[in-house]
Amino acid sequence: AIMRLLLLQSLSRLAPSALSGASRWRNIPQQRSYSHASVPASRPVFGLASYFRKPEQGVHDYEVLSRSSLFFVKPPTRFANNDLAIMVSTGHVTHPFLFRQYYNSEDYGWLDFVTEEDTVHRIQIRDPVSGGLVQELDLDGAIPHSNLDLVVLYISTRKLHNFGIDINPVQLQLVDNNKQDTPSAPNGTDAQQMQQVSCEGFEVQEDKTKSDEYLAKPMTVQATINTSTMIKSADRLFLHTPFRLPLGMCGGPVLRGTGSCMGMIEGIVGPAAPSDTPFKKQVLDNAVVIPAATISQFIEDTYP
Repeated sequence: AIMRLLLLQSLSRLAPSALSGASRWRNIPQQRSYSHASVPASRPVFGLASYFRKPEQGVHDYEVLSRSSLFFVKPPTRFANNDLAIMVSTGHVTHPFLFRQYYNSEDYGWLDFVTEEDTVHRIQIRDPVSGGLVQELDLDGAIPHSNLDLVVLYISTRKLHNFGIDINPVQLQLVDNNKQDTPSAPNGTDAQQMQQVSCEGFEVQEDKTKSDEYLAKPMTVQATINTSTMIKSADRLFLHTPFRLPLGMCGGPVLRGTGSCMGMIEGIVGPAAPSDTPFKKQVLDNAVVIPAATISQFIEDTYP
């Protein structure tokens, strides 16, 4: 319920109005480099791209719908031998028409014409240095959560193998943060207990050599969790980051020092408004995370 009081901002790039013939990059904010405040990603970073076409509206070829980060997770034990690999990302990338609160009607009214039947979703493999696109593969399934900004994605492990992609090193173990040992706050620290974590994903940058392309620069951002917010919002975690996370970080994992995954980046809290509650003021500009326990349960409930 607390999330209904907070206006989240998407960290994904939604394509401008292909239906109205507008420029692909219209209303895309100017990006700036965050390399001074981040470190190289500790593992390969994959991207998610959604496409749509609507021939009856004049869109005959697939156009970019939205893009973000994604990550592989280890399957539940009872599904370990299944041929489907599991990925996690944000639902507003695969199903933006279900999240109209992120997109104003003036610029994105064309979303009213798009349905799930008009879309396809692909995993993107990108060069870890340049951020350029190396390979795209169609996904085999996308199941959105009924009320959370969460989607579980599937792709055949045989398809990945055929393209020489080994996911074993990048599959993350989902862990319930409430069951982890929380380190005691050192003497003299604030009463709010903090935990060190890292956010992984990529920063979207326009490819100036190609007007219709973009680069995805892998990045890792160190963050802290204020555990006191967990009392007021059991279904979300809030991260303090050194800067507002850039476009592209949505759908990326939040990692503990052990490398296990404690959740997925959903968005950021904002913008500020005169009617803000004390709690929203406390978490303004924070990254918002869907906990791993919630993701695990959704995978258990929906795995094919």
